[in-house]
Amino acid sequence: MKKILSIMFCLCAIMAVQAQVIEEGDMFWDGQVLYTVSEIRLGKIVYMQGVDASGNDYELTLEKVGKKAGNYKLIPSRQAEEPPFRCTWNSSVTYVRKNGMYFLAVKNASKQIVETLLLTPDNLENNIAHQEEAQNRTLASMASGYLMNKELTSHFSTAELKKYINKLSRKKSRTVIEDTNLQLMKSEIQSRK
Repeated sequence: MKKILSIMFCLCAIMAVQAQVIEEGDMFWDGQVLYTVSEIRLGKIVYMQGVDASGNDYELTLEKVGKKAGNYKLIPSRQAEEPPFRCTWNSSVTYVRKNGMYFLAVKNASKQIVETLLLTPDNLENNIAHQEEAQNRTLASMASGYLMNKELTSHFSTAELKKYINKLSRKKSRTVIEDTNLQLMKSEIQSRK
């Protein structure tokens, strides 16, 4: 019986580690660009190719950090001069898989989330349609129940963002969506200064 329990525990541990690993073919949406993982080099360099609605091509490269599953850093792609998000090269990127949400959280030097890339099974056209639908929603309907991205937060006024920052900050216990959206809204306000 002890052997069976030990084996089951090991299998659960292995599955938990594998659950936070980016795989070839995974697609991530940042609100503007759909990135597809095209290659994982040496088991630790994740190379993604992206495309936007206008057909422009993008590259995104992450490098695995440490032994803990889901920890990466943003590194320059082949011809990249500037990082694609509100952060610097070598910024932390965490693969979050919590409460049914699966996304990459890009963080600045202060460890604040500045961008999200949602894991998606949808093609570019469907992601664009979802984004357009979300842009017509109110911040009140999104703050607690919809994982936002930088493109979405940029559509709201500073006053609206501050109102919901205060509202979410006062909550004793926040969901993964609320905590992520709170950080994104703070990042949007900081970018406007």
